[in-house]
Amino acid sequence: MVQNASLDSPILFRFNLLRGIFFLFYAFFAVAFYFWFITPYLQIGDLFAPRLLADSITYQEICPKVVSLDEWYWLRDAGPCISLHILNQSTGLVTLVNALLIVIPAYLMAKNYKINPGKVLFLLLINPITFFSLFGPNKEVFGIACIMFFLISLKKRSASALVVTLTLALFARLPILAIIVVYLVLIKLINTTKFNTRPRRALFRSSLLLMGLTSIIAIIAGGQVQLDMLGDVLGAEDNSKSTIVSLSMQHYADNGLFFLTYVVRVALNFFGAIPNLGATSFETHGAYYMIGVTGSSVLFLVFSSYLFYRRKRLFMRSNSESFHIFLFFVFTTMMLSLSPVIQHRYFYPLYAIIILAMLSCRGNNPARTFCKYLPANNNNFVSV
Repeated sequence: MVQNASLDSPILFRFNLLRGIFFLFYAFFAVAFYFWFITPYLQIGDLFAPRLLADSITYQEICPKVVSLDEWYWLRDAGPCISLHILNQSTGLVTLVNALLIVIPAYLMAKNYKINPGKVLFLLLINPITFFSLFGPNKEVFGIACIMFFLISLKKRSASALVVTLTLALFARLPILAIIVVYLVLIKLINTTKFNTRPRRALFRSSLLLMGLTSIIAIIAGGQVQLDMLGDVLGAEDNSKSTIVSLSMQHYADNGLFFLTYVVRVALNFFGAIPNLGATSFETHGAYYMIGVTGSSVLFLVFSSYLFYRRKRLFMRSNSESFHIFLFFVFTTMMLSLSPVIQHRYFYPLYAIIILAMLSCRGNNPARTFCKYLPANNNNFVSV
């Protein structure tokens, strides 16, 4: 054992050194990118130019005009507008706050789930949307921070972490806030009934309950209301391909067959931007969509494929945080898939859950959330 430890130490040192070099290079590159590209882009403020960032120029344009809180619609852009107001329209300070909103929750999540913070931060930073979300006012940074704090609240059963989660959800997107609140009510119902008597039955029944609820919402709300709440066709990332396919299936959702559209829309939102590789140009879509959204879709595909390949090691107990995380992931994808508009960046916050699932299945640490570590005949676990 001593010999193995001595052999592993140089390898571990090399990995830590390479990771440290990556973080250092990433920081220098981000600073240079900010001064060379982001600052001129935000100063010009051309709403019709190819997008280098998601909606930062839009927020710079509309947030100073929001002078009254009497109208409800200001909540839709609460995060970017409040950050711009508090930080006196300084995009440099906004970028610093964005970086903290990524690093601090990632570190706390890693510590609470007993996984390496460096690995969590590395996987988080290699996502191109994370890089673009460092700069300027945006909702994506609040969304990913919100989900990481929600994961912390599930692990610690912490009321303070939940309050932070709900605050960040308000700053991110109203649908995320609604999804979390509704999910907390539903999970309370599930935990106080006989849903969780047996793990396999609990997973099946809970998923049916969530699908039934989402189907009812789809029938009542209707396609146009869903568009108004969750997305605009004109703002779709790929309204000529993925969104058109999704819209063609809307009549199924309107007639109570939402489950037929669910899988297709999740696949389109997760991976639908990949066909853009070589099919469109920077002049039409801009760097944010060509690099950010497409690159993130590639990572979703690679990591989802990895998790599917390792699915026999993914285990959860019906009364554990892993069970709640899995159901929350499913419920969130269901609710966001109500909208026929394909917007990968709305699903981007779920990347935090994918990272957690990936890193929790490495090694034989029994404290890790999703790992198959207990004996195979333990009936408290259910494979996914």
